[in-house]
This record gives sequence, structure tokens and C-alpha cells, in this order.
Amino acid sequence: MNLTFKNIQFDEKIKTERDNIETARVALKQMDAQVDQLLSRTTDDKGANRAVQIRRQQARERTALQRDIETAQTKIEKLNEERAPIATELR
Repeated sequence: MNLTFKNIQFDEKIKTERDNIETARVALKQMDAQVDQLLSRTTDDKGANRAVQIRRQQARERTALQRDIETAQTKIEKLNEERAPIATELR
């Protein structure tokens, strides 16, 4: 298989993982914004308690998104390690 083609394949896989990380980070920011928005519109304990409740409801999804980010970062590291000899040879 052509080294240039292999290198492009690695680049595409890395890009996909980076896109996955960005998607997860956007989702986390949206969750933060939901809680922040509720907190900014409230002046009493009832609103604050509701914000805490929403945060608790988000906990499982937040954990999954964090895990997805970590997994993608690990994949990127591995792909970069596998790609390094090919990139060196292409130079």
C-alpha cells in the first residue's frame, strides 16, 4: 500500500477523533449553559435547587461525554504513534 495513502488514512482517523472530541465538548458547554441560564434567571433557593437537580440529571451523560473525550484522546495518541514512522519515511 502506498505510504502517502496510509498517511492520509491516519490523518482522516485523527480528524474524526478530533471531531468527536469537539462534539462532546460542545454538548458539555450546552449543558453548562442550561444550568447557568437557570441560575442567572433566579433569585431564590427554589431556582438554585432546580439548577442542582438539572446538574444531577446530567451527571450520567456528562460522565459518558468525558469518557468519550478521553477515549478519543487515547486513540489520537495511538494513531500518532503508528503514523510517525510513515510520516518520517515520507519526508
